Amino acid sequence: FERVALYGGGRHTREMGVAPFTRLGIRVMCILDDAPRGEKLLGVPLVQTAKAGKDFDAVVISSDAHQDAMTDLARAVFEPRGVAVVRIYG
Repeated sequence: FERVALYGGGRHTREMGVAPFTRLGIRVMCILDDAPRGEKLLGVPLVQTAKAGKDFDAVVISSDAHQDAMTDLARAVFEPRGVAVVRIYG
């Protein structure tokens, strides 16, 4: 994937940052959050999940505590649009 959205604007995303993706040549287009606080996080646009466009190839679930629930929601919203949903943890 060349362009991704990180899903989750919480602790996990803040601690991980975007560097692991940029080092691989992957552009983080936005950070999705169900209840965003602010317009940017880590210098990246922070977008309400339900209002997200389709300017990314994949949604990466960025959570260790809520990965299962977030994966289910992301699949329901984004897979019908042809956007892959990728989990970080098994």
